[in-house]
Amino acid sequence: MRYSFMVLLLFLTCFAHAQFAIVADKDGFTNIRSKPGISRQITGKVLNNDIIYCYESEGEWCYVDYYSEGEIQTGYIHQSRIRKIDQLPQLQAVKPAAADKYIFRHDSIQVSLTTGKFIPENPSQATENYYKSINRKPIWGTDGNVPRRQYKGLEVKWKMQQTAVPDSSLKGLFEPDPERTVIYYDAPQQRLFITATNSDGAGSYEVLWWFDKGVFQRRAVFHGF
Repeated sequence: MRYSFMVLLLFLTCFAHAQFAIVADKDGFTNIRSKPGISRQITGKVLNNDIIYCYESEGEWCYVDYYSEGEIQTGYIHQSRIRKIDQLPQLQAVKPAAADKYIFRHDSIQVSLTTGKFIPENPSQATENYYKSINRKPIWGTDGNVPRRQYKGLEVKWKMQQTAVPDSSLKGLFEPDPERTVIYYDAPQQRLFITATNSDGAGSYEVLWWFDKGVFQRRAVFHGF
């Protein structure tokens, strides 16, 4: 029991300093470098509004995960070229509306998140005991075990207008943890960011959904921690 507690504590400590960020550079892009420092080798490039995931900082440089050609890469980016999501105001969570439904509110904005038991789309999957993909699509939240729970719905009400997130943006995301879901609101840009840390204890991942003026824009998933 003590060993399990220490592993969980270490996991939470690592994530206390990790966070999503958005690239924001006056040049429209910025370089990823192999090591901290402007003279270090350029190993990649990210564009404005690209979503990255930041770990520990070394001075003014942040070690990050980013996507390049559909694959997660790593490197260093100068902190002046990004805007960290956790610096934005948060929506307040309210008591669950039902056993598997959670609501977050801020002024005229409301987010409803629904979870439920995993139901295989293909009945034959129910007898499998090792999952790496579903319908040839990657999954997150398990380390090969059959998923137990999944997202059932995500809705945003923006100034009385209801927006349902496309089903495709919920696919492959398992073991949701509403209590580790945080929603940030960028009032000047009218942007809403929904973030969650989910895991079955081993298959941890971070997911972000991005909305502009209540309209869904994109999803980003980082994993392999």
